[in-house]
Amino acid sequence: MSQPSKDNRTGMYKFRKRVPQDLQPILKQKEIVKSLGTKDVSEARLLFARVAAEIEERFATLRAGITTLSEREASSMAGEIYRLKVAVNIDDPGKLSEPEVYRMLDAIEFKDHPDHSKTKLTYISKRTDITDRIVARRNDREIKAYMEEKGIRLHPDSMELVRSKVRKAVHRARTYLHDLSNDDANPNVDPYADFYPRAEAGSVVTAEEQKLTPTSAAPLLSEAIEGWATEKKTSWDGKSATANVLAAQRFLELARDRPLDQYNKKDARAYKNALKALPKNYTKHPDLKGCTFAEAAIKAAELSLPPMSDKNVNKNLGFVRAMWNWSDANFDDVPPNPFNGLNLRIKESGRDDRNPFTASELQAIFNAPLYTGCKSAKSWRTKGDHVPSDRGNYWVPLIGLFTGARSGEIIQMNVSDVATDGGIAYFKITDEGEEQGLKTKSSLREIPIHPKLLELGILDFASEQRSKGHTRLFPEMRKSDDGHYSSAYSRPFGHFLTSIAVKTGRNSFHSFRHNFEDAALDCLIPQDIVDALQGHSAAGMAKRYGTGLRKLRVLDEQMQKLRYEGLDLSHLPKLGA
Repeated sequence: MSQPSKDNRTGMYKFRKRVPQDLQPILKQKEIVKSLGTKDVSEARLLFARVAAEIEERFATLRAGITTLSEREASSMAGEIYRLKVAVNIDDPGKLSEPEVYRMLDAIEFKDHPDHSKTKLTYISKRTDITDRIVARRNDREIKAYMEEKGIRLHPDSMELVRSKVRKAVHRARTYLHDLSNDDANPNVDPYADFYPRAEAGSVVTAEEQKLTPTSAAPLLSEAIEGWATEKKTSWDGKSATANVLAAQRFLELARDRPLDQYNKKDARAYKNALKALPKNYTKHPDLKGCTFAEAAIKAAELSLPPMSDKNVNKNLGFVRAMWNWSDANFDDVPPNPFNGLNLRIKESGRDDRNPFTASELQAIFNAPLYTGCKSAKSWRTKGDHVPSDRGNYWVPLIGLFTGARSGEIIQMNVSDVATDGGIAYFKITDEGEEQGLKTKSSLREIPIHPKLLELGILDFASEQRSKGHTRLFPEMRKSDDGHYSSAYSRPFGHFLTSIAVKTGRNSFHSFRHNFEDAALDCLIPQDIVDALQGHSAAGMAKRYGTGLRKLRVLDEQMQKLRYEGLDLSHLPKLGA
């Protein structure tokens, strides 16, 4: 409403405004109603305009996302709460209406409280952590009322800092009011008035300060994200594109849409801190469903949910850093990348967080019912007399072992991707097919087929699939809802590893990739050849080894050397034998 309305019951004018839909989940209300405290229409109109401006500023601040505070800013906020508490009770300090337990908790925490020496902490709950939380958060009602009034949302770390400052501030307010009621203090001289910096001295960013001021050619963050995603989509696969863009959009949600030259290190740190508070796949967590990115970070910290790994935090920071670097190369007036240097230090060394299978684990995999006899193609983890050598779940692990290829790369192959050139049989890892996609451009490659796979009859299998009219090599293996073959396969393969007592928290199908690399290097295959076979960028390969059939011959010569010491596959049937 654009003017004050009258309360028919009291005759007082009031302010009413509908809460914007995007802020309703944050404020947990659909409408704001506030008495203007007057029956005079002229005065009400003036007050209405002032309240409307305050509410709009509050909305703008909420949209700005999570605020992180310095220690000075937290002290300033505590001072505001201190002054408000004193002002409300200054006329009748002896009538401070608070539960006696608050005074008791003050006495426990602060040595300058007159009852400190004779008060002992009585645990409210058998769980001491719950009692400690109640003690630490006893002033949350006042803090949250202040934050709601100002339209501020704090990062969990800043909230803890404010809590500690406010506990001291409220203790001082109670002390001063108590002394006033006993005529032990001067009502005109507040002994703690200068203990806290005024809000104006702090650097908490207000909505007015955050208004867009286009003073340069720097693009809006939303424009930069759109341009980056449009250009890069040809080199990303579907999953990479989603992850990259989602990380950037979450930063946009948290920090608001502004020209790039108006972001700084503080914005990047706020994003990093929010990531550190969130669990992996937080959107699927039952306690965080329906929350915005900022809300989820706060709630996850309050619930002490296990956070995502440092590696995942760094991955998300890396996506936004990459967007910024691209923007720097494509737009004018883009400032230095605020995400540089923010990565968490990863103590673990190594290529990724997956281990290769041990020799005994590999043997267990290929001694499983899938390879020695199972009940049926459907019940392939149960012992029986059937060996499903006409199915993808039989061949995919073998191909992974002898190529180092990713599961998705293998499962998406068409029968035409099993080819021969110059007498050399090879797998073509490509994204040319209708349902095919690759992680990066360097993933395009040709992998000579290892002698063991030829011996087991992979060419006969491919020929049989052609004769049946199949386009795909493994037509029975389908994509998951996210559009990836690897996602649909990872769960049943994990169950398979569990069924043979091989599964650990550090292995998966990707472990074959590490087994291949380790075995290749053990067999003295050069690193640049291994990189070429695995689809890593291998600078200088074409210059050193040539291209086409010439390169294929070099790769095949090295592939012939590959052996897995101690792995016995002699029991596997040979198709066409």
